Amino acid sequence: MPNKYYQEIKSGILYCANQLGEEVNINRIFQALEKIVDLNNLSEPEIKTHCFKMSYQLGCHQEFISVLQSYNQLPKRRKTEQETRETIFRSAKRLGIPKEDVQKIFNKYDMALKNCTSELERQQISEMGAAEIHMLLGVRGALVVNNKEIIPKQEDFVEQDDYKFTKL
Repeated sequence: MPNKYYQEIKSGILYCANQLGEEVNINRIFQALEKIVDLNNLSEPEIKTHCFKMSYQLGCHQEFISVLQSYNQLPKRRKTEQETRETIFRSAKRLGIPKEDVQKIFNKYDMALKNCTSELERQQISEMGAAEIHMLLGVRGALVVNNKEIIPKQEDFVEQDDYKFTKL
């Protein structure tokens, strides 16, 4: 039986495959792999290596490479809502933005979320709240939510290697 860590990696890779329209090929890789390899106690690099070898044997290694590139860009662990809010409060404090201003935005969208009736509406309200926080904090980079660009990067700012922004 596959270990939990393997299941987490498999789920992440299949998620990316689904986003890229390659779930059929990637599912074939995992199905074939699970028949011949003992998945217990494998590290992430070993799992990826076995998957690549299998993808090569099945003739879909290019597709696997593109899915793996997408997977490698995923955050390994998503922050909880509470952790995200704490990070936003710390950033606002560092930028000299009053905590009350940030809290007003959270309250406004929390109230709107309580009254929504569909998942699509919930997603749209969340995106609006994220955009308002993004603008309040003066972020110059793009705001991307679920692989959808909500606010484009400002053209007069360039991202540096140290993840800070400077004016051109």
